[in-house]
Amino acid sequence: MEVIEFLQSFSSDFLNSFMIFITSFGSLYVLMFFVCVIYWCYNKEIGYKMAIIMSCSGVLNNFVKGLVQSSRPIGVEGIFFIEEFSATGYSFPSGHMQNITTFGTSLFIFTRNKIIFILSCVLMALVGISRLYLGLHWPIDILGGVVLALIVSIVLNEILIKLDSFKINILVSVLILIFLLGFIFITKDEMGKDYFKTIGLFIGIYLGHLFENRYVNFSPSASSIDNVMKLIIGIFTTILIDVLFTYLLGEFLFTFIIKYFIIGFWIMGVVPFIFKLSNLYYKEAYEITNVRYRK
Repeated sequence: MEVIEFLQSFSSDFLNSFMIFITSFGSLYVLMFFVCVIYWCYNKEIGYKMAIIMSCSGVLNNFVKGLVQSSRPIGVEGIFFIEEFSATGYSFPSGHMQNITTFGTSLFIFTRNKIIFILSCVLMALVGISRLYLGLHWPIDILGGVVLALIVSIVLNEILIKLDSFKINILVSVLILIFLLGFIFITKDEMGKDYFKTIGLFIGIYLGHLFENRYVNFSPSASSIDNVMKLIIGIFTTILIDVLFTYLLGEFLFTFIIKYFIIGFWIMGVVPFIFKLSNLYYKEAYEITNVRYRK
C-alpha cells in the first residue's frame, strides 16, 4: 500500500493522462493489434506463434485469477483509482503486466534484437508503474504477472521454435482441451467472462491459421502502400465484426466464446483471404511462399 501511496503522491492531471496512455500498452487487444501487424505485414509464422503465445497467456492469466480471487485496491482507504474500466476480473496476477511481458519477451526471443529488448524492458517497467499509480493493482500482482509471463513465454517459445507445423498443431489441440476443462474450476459469472473471451480467441486463432494455411497461403510481403491498405482493411473489418456480433449475440457470458472465436478466426484466416483477393502482396513472394507451403 505504501508503494501505491508513494506513486500517487506525485499525482497531476498530466501524469494521470500519461499513465492512462501507458497502461493501454498492457491491453491484450492493443498488443494483439501489433501481433496482427506482424502476421499481416511482416512474418506470418512469427505472427501466428506470437498470437498463440499471447492468447495462451491470457487464458492462463484469467484461470489463475479465477482460482485465487484476489481483491483489487479499488475502494481501499487512502488509495484513489483511475481508469477502472480497464480493471476487469480479479487482481492477481496483473493481466496488463503479464500481457506486455509476454509480448516483449516473445518478440525478443524470435528476433534477438537488442533494441527490442531495451524498449520492451522500458515499456514493461512503465506499464507496471502505471497499474500501481492508477490504483488498480497491488505490487504482488505486478510481480505475479511478470513471473507467469516469463514462464509461459520462455517455455512456449522454446517449444514452438523446435517443433514443426504438424507437432505444433497437436500441441495447440492438447492445450485447447486442457483449457476447456478449466471451465470446471472457473465461476460462471461476470468474473469468468475474460476466461471465456480468451479461450474463444485462442481457438479462433488456431482454426483460422489452419484455414489460411490450407486454403489461402497469402504472403505478407507487400509494398508500403499495400501494407497500409492491409492494416486499414484488417482493422476496419475486425471492428465491424466485433460490433456486429456484439449486437447479434449480446453480452451474455457464453456468447463471449462465440464472438471471440469468430474474431480470432477472422484475423488469422478471413482477413488474409481478403488481402489475397485484393492482390495486396508481391506476386514473386507469393509464389515462393506457396511452393514452400505446398511441399
